[in-house]
Amino acid sequence: MEAPKYDRVLVGKLLKSARIASGLTQEKASEAAGCSLRHLVQVEGGTTGMSIDLLLSLCSVYHITPDNAFSAVIPDRETDTDEVVLLSAYRRLSKEQKKTARALVITLAKDLED
Repeated sequence: MEAPKYDRVLVGKLLKSARIASGLTQEKASEAAGCSLRHLVQVEGGTTGMSIDLLLSLCSVYHITPDNAFSAVIPDRETDTDEVVLLSAYRRLSKEQKKTARALVITLAKDLED
């Protein structure tokens, strides 16, 4: 079995979506993650890879899991960047807002079944 390929462009897009959903500029995100602005721009653009340490730091800053970022390297799996954006936004909601959001999503999903 061939190992999955690391798609830097797709991972970069997912991380960029998560950063935007977190309400951070590239400057603020790079500062919080402990990397240079230039390096973050290159990671988001897919022109360079990143260390595991940086990935974990960015995930912490964006309130996502590494699985969200690396879902892009699992073969034959469609990656939905909206999912990363929604999860990041959901994690910033209050307890009451999360309850409302869950009810809304469940209602929308039920409508799809009908």
